[in-house]
Amino acid sequence: MRVALFRELPLDFPGGVTHVMTLLIDYLVKNGHEVLLFVPDAGSISEYHGAEVFTIDSYQLPLLKNTQFKLAKMDPQSVKKKLVDFNPDIVQVLHPVTLGLVGLSCANDLNIPVVCSYHTQYHLYLDYYKLSVFKPLLWWYTKWMFNKCAIALSPAESVARMMRDGGIKNVHIWGRGADSNLFSPEHRSTAWRKRFIKNPDEKIILYVGRLYKEKNLRRIVSTIKDLRNAQFVFIGDGPEREFLSSAIPDGKAHFTGRLTGKDLSTAFASADIFLFPSRTEGCPNSVMEAVSSGLPVVGVEAYGVSDIVTEGQCGYLYTHGDEGAILSLVQRLIDDDAIRSELSINARNYALRKSWDTIMESLIQNYQSVMSSAFSPKPTIIMSPAPAAIVDN
Repeated sequence: MRVALFRELPLDFPGGVTHVMTLLIDYLVKNGHEVLLFVPDAGSISEYHGAEVFTIDSYQLPLLKNTQFKLAKMDPQSVKKKLVDFNPDIVQVLHPVTLGLVGLSCANDLNIPVVCSYHTQYHLYLDYYKLSVFKPLLWWYTKWMFNKCAIALSPAESVARMMRDGGIKNVHIWGRGADSNLFSPEHRSTAWRKRFIKNPDEKIILYVGRLYKEKNLRRIVSTIKDLRNAQFVFIGDGPEREFLSSAIPDGKAHFTGRLTGKDLSTAFASADIFLFPSRTEGCPNSVMEAVSSGLPVVGVEAYGVSDIVTEGQCGYLYTHGDEGAILSLVQRLIDDDAIRSELSINARNYALRKSWDTIMESLIQNYQSVMSSAFSPKPTIIMSPAPAAIVDN
């Protein structure tokens, strides 16, 4: 099978979408499929994990000047020529914006079937950058794009319901998993714990992810200040680090920067509780890696997060904005060894049922279903006025 992938952000952009894309490429290449990756700002990189790379320049809109996001330039002639040369059996667009729009349009012109995968609640990002007025327009654009694909892929059941309620059709599940060998309680390290705690009875609370506004990290500052018998560790980096380090008293929080591979798995396994305040995810990989490592989760009640915590019975959910509940739930897990142990076992057992190989096999089945179907909608580039309704969380 020849698969063309379209990714809106550069290869070096940290985050869950890059992680899932890399796992997908690894799986496809390992199983004998050929992969072409369209991505912005790859420079001289011509190959990525066995996939051929075709790069597109990007630019930054004035509205996005205070964010990390750029948009790929629209270059349909180059994209279409490359697609003709590669002759893919199927195209997958990972959450289309501009490069995805070009890929979708060119693929449909060439009668190549297209699937689109939903990864992030981008319309909710706007709340954190004083751009909320554009949420209806962005959701309408998202719906319009996904409805031009043969099928829309959702990372979780709750996200699928949201997509359907918001007007997106033909939604199928492409779930999320974890590498249960890499992310395992077996990697727990006393030496790692001693870097952050002096008293062996203290517990380590962990957050893993980018330190950006849309991760909602300011909501947990008061919790970190008031926790008893615990230390907080942030794994990841970003512009919010400066605010967090200045807002939290010395000795209460620690910052490791970004970790990967065995360093990251050791950190997960050596902590005691995972706290996740972000409500802008599709289905957060870091939460799956936490539960695979045996960590109970305290997370905001939001799409994706709720699926893991409730289905796995591996933690507690709180309502967005209820900072008192965050402190109460985390402190309960710190103080009650029995509950923490029970949720840890549940977490690990849940993750063991979510292997990436099984999840990727289900994606291949979706590919095959689309390829064998005559359903191949054509996109219309002329855009009609956007409605005011939007799905929120």
